[in-house]
Amino acid sequence: MRQAKLIVLLRDPVRRAYSHYWHGRDKRRELLSFGDAGDADVERLGNSIAGSRSFARGQFLVLRFEDLARDPIGILNVTLDFLGLPRTEALLGRPMLWQA
Repeated sequence: MRQAKLIVLLRDPVRRAYSHYWHGRDKRRELLSFGDAGDADVERLGNSIAGSRSFARGQFLVLRFEDLARDPIGILNVTLDFLGLPRTEALLGRPMLWQA
């Protein structure tokens, strides 16, 4: 696992938590109040982080979803740099899959 690279894409934590909570309520998978569910999520996150100690800090790339939405090519290049792959300058000006 020493050569593995982990890419984490985070949304605004409050919006993500609120959206996740109501999705769980709609599916009847979340029975706790919003506050109690948030406390449970914090505990689960702590357990996940504790389990990730086998990875060095340099193996993680943490990105914000808002940055990806604002500048997809820039974030793609940051990701490619992290992975040691060539940047996408050659692709600029060409239609991307998500463009109509």
